[in-house]
Amino acid sequence: MSFFYKISLTSFVFALLGISTFFFLPQLIQYVINKKIQLSEGSILYPIWKDPPIEIHQSFYFFNVTNSYYVEKHGAKPQLDEIGPFTYRISVNKVVSKVKRDNDSICFREIRSYHFIRSLSVADDTTRVTTLNAPLIIALNVLAKLPHWLKEILEEICRGFFVTKSVRELTFAGYPDYLMDFSRYVIPKAKDRYKGKFGYLVGFNSSDDGDYCVNSGIDNIMKINLIQSVNGRNTLNLWPGSSCNSFNSSTRGEVSPPMREGPRKSIQIFVPFFCRKFDLIYQKVHRISSGLETLKYYLDPLNFANSSIYPPNSCYVPKKGSSPSPKGQKIPSGVFDISPCQYGCPLFLSKPHFLEADPYYLSTVQGLNPNISRHESWVEVEPVSGTSAQVMMRFQANLRTSKKPDLLQAYKIPDMIFPVFWMELSYLIDKNLRQELFIANEVYNLLPSVIFISFVSFSILLILIAFVKFLQSKEGAILGFKRTFLFWRQSETDQQLLVEPDGDENETTEEDASDSHIPQSEGERPNEILSARAH
Repeated sequence: MSFFYKISLTSFVFALLGISTFFFLPQLIQYVINKKIQLSEGSILYPIWKDPPIEIHQSFYFFNVTNSYYVEKHGAKPQLDEIGPFTYRISVNKVVSKVKRDNDSICFREIRSYHFIRSLSVADDTTRVTTLNAPLIIALNVLAKLPHWLKEILEEICRGFFVTKSVRELTFAGYPDYLMDFSRYVIPKAKDRYKGKFGYLVGFNSSDDGDYCVNSGIDNIMKINLIQSVNGRNTLNLWPGSSCNSFNSSTRGEVSPPMREGPRKSIQIFVPFFCRKFDLIYQKVHRISSGLETLKYYLDPLNFANSSIYPPNSCYVPKKGSSPSPKGQKIPSGVFDISPCQYGCPLFLSKPHFLEADPYYLSTVQGLNPNISRHESWVEVEPVSGTSAQVMMRFQANLRTSKKPDLLQAYKIPDMIFPVFWMELSYLIDKNLRQELFIANEVYNLLPSVIFISFVSFSILLILIAFVKFLQSKEGAILGFKRTFLFWRQSETDQQLLVEPDGDENETTEEDASDSHIPQSEGERPNEILSARAH
């Protein structure tokens, strides 16, 4: 086989390898990555999902009511002074209870422990804050239909609509309250959590929020970490509409199905404390530290829209009906009633400082300044693995207050959604994990193209070499042909030269004969002349 054909065949093989690599190597890489990130023992992602080696922080910002006396006695507009952050580090440990291969699920309880971090806080958690007397608000709301004489008893034992407590008491430690002792008879489900104390997060430290079963992603990586059931139920039983009770492709937020073909329009995260899922809308591609590329999702403002603006939210209206605004109308957009999730406590959720809410809410208080950069929520998802690389989730807790004409102390309290505090959950995956995800991302996105370009480039180079060799060989052939042709022409010319003298010689003979005849005649003529002279 000639050199030209060997090079041509080799270049064809490399071109074929390059094309095959371009089309089939991504599938091979995906298969390897899928094995590494599924929720099963032995995968890279499993220990990170089970016991996250990252710093998770939850910060609280309380609204100190500086004119509580005038609010309670004269119905003045509350003047709020934000105090915070008070930051806690969260330790997370998932205790796996069972693995079900028949439906590709893994079941667990997630235990969370909170530890106060003074260095990341504005002050110690013993800092005292003047805020609403939440147990009284809860009691008046839950016991609204009680006889008047019983309400008078409540008025006697309560200590007013405002209390001054430490941040520690208002969050995890709690403080004793007679109304909480009384509530165990009215709200039996709450007695195990509160145990005679009140705190917005009493009972949450070193505890779990239920038994979860999620998809492990072994059979289908595009279903990884999707919630299948909570406490044995495939749906909630809190909201009137089935779509709001459904977990519907939601996760707990730490891992989502990969988005290797491009970002999805939205992702859903289920928050147990609020008993609902939240939509986050894709906005842009972003790079965090270490150059890791992520897809950034922002909390959709429609999560807090009322049903007049966003009809799908009608299924979140509590079964007893919409909470009325001061004018008896539907509550303005921007807050979400989670009282069914909190044992009937009139707790409303919003973005911090009523960000993107109806202007009505800001008009009812003084001291709030909504700011997108400080109060927006977002999640950054690494697309190849689906890992949430950076998270910043912010929510504000508000209590609904209303005038109670049959209670003297409550008579001047304004009808409003009263801000109590807002909280921020944040984390950034550690440097080592960022580097591993960066490598996986680059390998998935660049390796097939690099190998394809290398093979094709080498193939093209071989083709060029073969072409040059071909031209060289062709030029040699042409030159040889030319030389042969010239040699043949020269040979023909030489042959003609050898043949032409014979012909000339014959012609010359005849001419010579003629010429000889002429001279002979001329020779004769002189003789004749001489003879004539002689005579």
